[in-house]
Amino acid sequence: MLLGSGLFRPRGSGKPVVGRADYLNTSFELHAPLALDHVALTLLLTLCSLAGQANAPMLEGVARPAALWQKMRCEGAASGRPTASWTGSLTELMREMGCTGNAGSMRTLVRARLMALADVRVSVSNKSTGALVEAAQLLAFVENENKTLLKIALCPHLSRSVLRSLGGHYVHVCLVTYRRINTGAGRVLHALLSNRVRETAHQQWKCGVEKLSVALYGEEGSAAAQRKRLGATRAAAAALVAQGWSIEEFWRSGSLVYAIRRGATDPKVLQSHHAPRLGAG
Repeated sequence: MLLGSGLFRPRGSGKPVVGRADYLNTSFELHAPLALDHVALTLLLTLCSLAGQANAPMLEGVARPAALWQKMRCEGAASGRPTASWTGSLTELMREMGCTGNAGSMRTLVRARLMALADVRVSVSNKSTGALVEAAQLLAFVENENKTLLKIALCPHLSRSVLRSLGGHYVHVCLVTYRRINTGAGRVLHALLSNRVRETAHQQWKCGVEKLSVALYGEEGSAAAQRKRLGATRAAAAALVAQGWSIEEFWRSGSLVYAIRRGATDPKVLQSHHAPRLGAG
């Protein structure tokens, strides 16, 4: 649900975003001041991987800084649940993200995306009654006095997917393949499809190209803009094919459809590199 919510776009947008999805009797919403780009997505996927490797849940009153918990702004059931965490320097985080280029400008960019992710609000409600079950910021972080060390916590709902000790339900995103894709649209599409396509070689997922384009770029825009986005979506799919994914085109009822299988280069067992499904669907 997180990756298919429209929260992440190949290019950031100055417009507020509300991502919604329903699963069984549960509704999920993500509220963000603006749409986030592939740099923010890379940062979040990396943090999920690092927090999963650390597997060190923070409980109330146990090695959880009060300032960090205050920034998480938990409501409802989230207040008493553990949070996945990671502690390290911004330099370490950038290295894990695979950042290249000017170190100073990249530090500024990554810090800005970390702050943007901390502005995202996640809420979970009962679909039948509309009653709020839980809510929290997507993540929260604090720094030491000289800003050389970060302590980052993921929201309790996301943490239940990340932490092995809580029986996390993983949707694997191969970060090795992800980093090899050199376009923002290709990276967002890879993460989105990793959330949808099963990891067994014989399984495939069929989806209309127009639907994928909307998932990537949203529904706003003129007919000309939508046609341009369809072309960009096909280019993003070609980037995945170049990394070993199988994407076959066919026409159904006058619309172009993809039959998609995971790439042989994306391992079935992905060591510690994984990203969680926030909700389902």
